[in-house]
Amino acid sequence: FCLKWLPRSQVLEPRLLQGMRRLKVLCGHVSGSATSNGLMPASTAAKGESGFDANWVPRQSAKPGQTMGSLGVRSPDDVVIVSALRTAMAKANKGGFKDTHAEDILVPVLQAVCNRVGLDKRHVDDITIGNVMPGAFAGPAAAKFLAGFPETTACATVNRACSSGLSAVLAIAGQIRAGVIDVGIGAGVEKMSGSGFGGAGKRPQINQKILNMPIARDTLIPMGITSENVSERYGIARED
Repeated sequence: FCLKWLPRSQVLEPRLLQGMRRLKVLCGHVSGSATSNGLMPASTAAKGESGFDANWVPRQSAKPGQTMGSLGVRSPDDVVIVSALRTAMAKANKGGFKDTHAEDILVPVLQAVCNRVGLDKRHVDDITIGNVMPGAFAGPAAAKFLAGFPETTACATVNRACSSGLSAVLAIAGQIRAGVIDVGIGAGVEKMSGSGFGGAGKRPQINQKILNMPIARDTLIPMGITSENVSERYGIARED
C-alpha cells in the first residue's frame, strides 16, 4: 500500500463542492432559474408526441355521456372528500422510518382519517391502497384489520408507479360515482427500506402485530390454500 498524507482541506473540498453543486441544482428546481451545470427545470412541458405544450390546460367539464361535472360548480351527486391526512416522509435505508413497518405507517392514518370526522369504520365499504413495493408491505387486508375495520370492508391495492396513491383515490371516487359503494378510502403507502430498492437486499420481516392478531395473520395464507379451505367449508367440489 502506498500512503500519502493530504491536508484536510484537500480531502473535504471534493465532498463540499459536490454538496454545493447538488444544493445549487435543488435551488434551481425551486426558483426555476438555470444552474451552472446547465440543469434547468422546465416550467412547462415541451411539445412532443403527447401534444402537451405551454398552452395546455386540463379539461374542466364532462364530455357527452360522462358525469364528471364542472370544477367549481356544485352538484347533488358530487363525490366529496371529507377527510385527508398524511404522514411525514423520510429517506430510504437511512431515514427516520427505515425500521418502521409499512403497516405501522399506514394504520394510524386509516384510523385518524375516520376518527377526525366521526366516521364509523363499519360504514366504510372499500379501501384501496396505492403501493409499488409489495415486498415491504403485507397487504391492505392485514392493515385494515390492524386499523379496526371489519371484514365487511373490502380492500385492494393498485400499482401505477408514482401515481399509485392518486389512482387509489380515483378508483374509490369512481366506485362512489357509479353507485357501487357509498363510502371509501383511497390511500397510499410505500416502504423503500428493506424492499430491495436501491441495492438493499435485506429481506423484510413480517410485522409482529400482524402475527399477534389472528384475523390479520390469516390474510397471509396463500390463495391456493384459501381456495381449498373455501371448497371444504362450503362443499364446492372441483367439478362444480
